[in-house]
Amino acid sequence: MAGHDVGRGRGGVAAALARICVPTRVVSVNSDQLFPPHSQRELARGIGGPVHFTAIDSQHGHDGFLAEQGQLASILRQSLA
Repeated sequence: MAGHDVGRGRGGVAAALARICVPTRVVSVNSDQLFPPHSQRELARGIGGPVHFTAIDSQHGHDGFLAEQGQLASILRQSLA
C-alpha cells in the first residue's frame, strides 16, 4: 500500500487521475488517519470525470468503512442506482 503510486508510468498522479472519465464515487471516513479526508477530497478534485465525494462519520478510524455498514450501504445504493 505504501509503495503503490497510481501515477507511476502514467505521467504522475495528476495526469493519471485526470484520465479517469467514468462516474466515480470517493468515500472518506472522517476519523481515518491512514487515508485522511483531506487526501480523499484532493483525490476527488483530481478525477477528470464526474465525481461524487461522500464522507462517513465514524469513531472507528480507517475501519469505519467496515463498522459503518448502514452508511456505506446507503452510499453504495445511490452509486448503483
